[in-house]
Amino acid sequence: MKTLLTKSLLVTLVSLTLLPNSQALAEDTVTEIERRNLITLARQLEQLHQLADNAQAAADPQARVKFNYGQLHRDIDQMRQAIARHLDKPSRTPRAVAPATSDYGQ
Repeated sequence: MKTLLTKSLLVTLVSLTLLPNSQALAEDTVTEIERRNLITLARQLEQLHQLADNAQAAADPQARVKFNYGQLHRDIDQMRQAIARHLDKPSRTPRAVAPATSDYGQ
């Protein structure tokens, strides 16, 4: 009986010491998943740059109301730079980022 209790106590202690490591591993996995998603997002923003270039090339130069492609490119760049900064050096405190303009009509 004493041996069974000792083994049970040992298993409990080992489980408790491994629990924080398992939790840390789970947090690392979430961080890795976030990193991969941010990289994918940065690639998609690059594709948005290309789509915006294509749309601008196809735009009617005589149109009365024109889309502000320059501002769109600046906003996309700002988002890409924020993602790159986070991937290079994550910070626990949020950094000040100017809001996107959202006004693309000219």
